[in-house]
Amino acid sequence: MDWANLYGFIFRSPTFGILTAVLYPLLALLIRGEVNVNVNDNSFWTEAAKVTVNRFIEEPLALIVVVLMLMGLVFFTDSNSTIYRRIAGTIHGLTHLGAIFVLGWLGYLLSVQIVGPENYTNPAYLTYVNLVWFGCILLVCGIGGYIVGSIIMGVYLFVSLHIFGRHDNEAFSALKIEDYKNFVRLHIGKDGKLSIYPLKIEKVEREWIPVEVDKKIVSYQPKGGIKPELIEKPIII
Repeated sequence: MDWANLYGFIFRSPTFGILTAVLYPLLALLIRGEVNVNVNDNSFWTEAAKVTVNRFIEEPLALIVVVLMLMGLVFFTDSNSTIYRRIAGTIHGLTHLGAIFVLGWLGYLLSVQIVGPENYTNPAYLTYVNLVWFGCILLVCGIGGYIVGSIIMGVYLFVSLHIFGRHDNEAFSALKIEDYKNFVRLHIGKDGKLSIYPLKIEKVEREWIPVEVDKKIVSYQPKGGIKPELIEKPIII
């Protein structure tokens, strides 16, 4: 069932993307810079990487946001091993940073195309350029952050559970599966013996009908009834 995290996390947990849709543009806005090469040049992304590194040095707030994000993901990592948490959390964080880098500069490229390369560095168009760039970053990193950020988290949970056996709680809570409920019923007999009944409900009823008393709805009952089954033989103590 956890395969759904790999291809459907964004649909099973649609609200998670709001977090990355806010975080991605925030960090991209802090990395404001210009690449002094033709946008179609093969060296564009190399120059973009250099500008990004320089901005991290010049803008301490950007570095603080990155460090806090990496620390948060390290603490989020489900493991009793400190080394595993640091490695897995850092890789997870760097993947998000890579996505922010690509989306942020794609937003820059879009703003250059809208304004025109010949006008982008013209002081007379400074306000216009800034507004277009700001809008492009919000658009590209906001929408891209929602989609890509959700995909990265889904892949992370899938890999963590299937390869390393971690994050089972988060992986399955993200799927919001209504079925496969289980519970325990206890019975103490007159002889003092305790009987433990492990029960399961594989399929939860989706349709519910109201129960009325004196023309007032007092509760709801499953339309098809409840069909609990024993998971295994009762345990008698």
